[in-house]
Amino acid sequence: RYTYLIANVAVHPDWRGRGIGTQLTERAIAHVREHGGRKIHLQVRSDNPTAIHIYRELGFEETARRTTWVWNPEMKSMPERSGETLVAKRRKDEWSEQKEWLRRIYPWSLTWNLPFNMERIKPGFWHFLEVLLEGGYLKGWSAYQGGKDIGTAVWESGASGSDYVWIGSVPEREDEAIHALLPVVLHNINQPQRISINYPEGQAREAFIRSGMKEELTLIWMAEDISPENN
Repeated sequence: RYTYLIANVAVHPDWRGRGIGTQLTERAIAHVREHGGRKIHLQVRSDNPTAIHIYRELGFEETARRTTWVWNPEMKSMPERSGETLVAKRRKDEWSEQKEWLRRIYPWSLTWNLPFNMERIKPGFWHFLEVLLEGGYLKGWSAYQGGKDIGTAVWESGASGSDYVWIGSVPEREDEAIHALLPVVLHNINQPQRISINYPEGQAREAFIRSGMKEELTLIWMAEDISPENN
């Protein structure tokens, strides 16, 4: 079962509104059918209603909305974390539970197109060394309330233009965990302007803003199944 991604559809501004975007997308769908594909994915900005309409008319259905959060350069000082929540370096014995929190935010259906690798961010010296040898770097923290682990954040630096922060938490303590963890992350890295956080749209929005972040963009993930009889 082959899955395809339509990475981009672009039309020169002088030629928009003439159906060219629709024709290009239709040709991409035909290409998938010709090559035995069974599913097509694409992403479209939530502030592009014209493209969203085209894709829906062609049979694509929305599967998720993801917001990219970045450092807010208008912050005059580093945000202060919540005083009621303790933040410390994460421990290996917490990983089993933290892994489930992270999988809830970064499910299998999305991570194929994200630079997210659960095994790579696993705590432990050998995983840290492996990332280091690949030219990256990891730092991880856990948040505690009443001595109980409620969330984790992993900062991952690489050679690309962005550093990533992966966040998972107890669902009912999500805001408290983010508001405690992110200021600590920002205080402990050299280039907060490189940070990129991928998170479900609308989720923990106020906690991100209070923690010194701003919304860069929201992408709608869409998909279409290609039935065998259409091949």
